[in-house]
Formats: sequence, structure tokens, C-alpha cells
Amino acid sequence: MRFEKQTTIAAPREKVFAYVTDFARHPEWADRDLKMQVSPGAVMVGTTFSHEAHQLGKQNDAGVVTELVPGRRIVFETTGKAGTVRHWFALDDASGGTTASKGMEFVKPSVSVRIASPGIRLNAPRALAKDLAHIKARLEGGS
Repeated sequence: MRFEKQTTIAAPREKVFAYVTDFARHPEWADRDLKMQVSPGAVMVGTTFSHEAHQLGKQNDAGVVTELVPGRRIVFETTGKAGTVRHWFALDDASGGTTASKGMEFVKPSVSVRIASPGIRLNAPRALAKDLAHIKARLEGGS
């Protein structure tokens, strides 16, 4: 299962990239009662983090950045209750701002994810759109 949503944000691409790659700030826009622990230092391939989220029950996942194209793209994978999930942000310049895409793909879904796949297919696109709406509001609101 693979999902992706897109929006345009009235902010420079560099500002959007700095915000979405700052894992410590993900709880500001994630709608899952998220708590993050991030390894210190600049975000780069190999940066690790862990998070606790409440989505379909409590989830404790470990994550690692697997790809980073400065100012353009970040890919990270999480492993936990849902199995292995690849997440990404891809950014492009747009008239008056930045086109931001946020996506996720179940690389190695757990048994529970396979069982819940009809609900996930319905809710995952909504969750991605909601995350992007929160990011857009934060960056366009100046916070």
C-alpha cells in the first residue's frame, strides 16, 4: 500500500524543508499525540529517532533517515507495530511558494496492517492531507 498527498505552501522551499526535517517539531503538526526522541546533530542519512504515537492504539517505532537531498527530499523508515513503513517529503518550487508532497508506503506490513488494510486505505490519505494542512497552517501563519 502506497499513499501520497500534495499541497502548495506559501513559503520558500528551504523554510519548508527545514521545518519537515526537524523531527523534534513533528509533534506540532502530527495529529497522533506524537512524542519524539531524536539523535543529536544535523539530520542526515543514518539519523535515528524513536517516537510514540497513538494511532490504532499505542505505537512505539524506531526510525532512520534513508535518503536526503538537501532542500528537496527526505525519506525515512519506521519499524514497529505496523511493520516497516517508508515515509517521505518531496518539495518543489511553485509559483508563490513550495509544492509539498507527503507520502507513505508499507514496505513490510505487519499481519495487523494487512487485516486492517481496508480501513487504512480509507484513512491514510486523509491523515496525510491533514498533516500537510497543519504544516501549511504553521508555516503560513509564521509560527
